Amino acid sequence: MVYKMIEVSRYDMQEFWKVVCQKLQNRLSKPMYDTWISSTVGEIAVDNTLIVKVASEYAKKWIMKRYKHYFIEVLKELTGQDFKVQIIYNQTEADTREVSYTPIAKKELAPNLDINKVKRKRVSIEIPNITPSNHEIRLRQENDRIIRSLRC
Repeated sequence: MVYKMIEVSRYDMQEFWKVVCQKLQNRLSKPMYDTWISSTVGEIAVDNTLIVKVASEYAKKWIMKRYKHYFIEVLKELTGQDFKVQIIYNQTEADTREVSYTPIAKKELAPNLDINKVKRKRVSIEIPNITPSNHEIRLRQENDRIIRSLRC
């Protein structure tokens, strides 16, 4: 969906967005605001629609589900008008690139590499000895007692 943007100077829009963010910051906890809202950018479209640009598809879904109503409340408070909120994420080419690990890709990256002749190094890892807690010992003893009583 394409929105026609209101003719507002970039400075005015940035100032308006700062005010919206300050109001949201007062309504949300600091960790929630810092995680989800602080990195967003907002613009107002002609048909009273706030377009919020986010950094990821996951952020888009999260904000849409949990914070959209906060945007609507703040805009109503600031302007006295009802707004629709559209949260968008524009996926870039860098986000869509996937690394292929097929054997063909490996041959292209290292054509002289013979997988069967690759030297592998053995690594030993020490597994720590974890001593059971007193609670765990009592639970095991109780379980053993119950099992013994069921066998008789």
